[in-house]
Amino acid sequence: MVERPEIKPHFEKVKKIFTGYPIYIVEVFCPLEICRQRNIERGDRSEGQSDWQHKIMAKDIPYIVLSTHT
Repeated sequence: MVERPEIKPHFEKVKKIFTGYPIYIVEVFCPLEICRQRNIERGDRSEGQSDWQHKIMAKDIPYIVLSTHT
């Protein structure tokens, strides 16, 4: 999930909708340098896209963290 003003209340709405139900938000982590290289190789994303997306990731969401390595 990202932190952008137009969707800031998004996580709160999701929590309200699922009140009383278990909800798990999974964060799949990929090191920034690997993500950057993958985006370049794809050819349909800008070179700096990984950087700006990384900067706007929500910091206060209780993720279940998974890690991928290549």
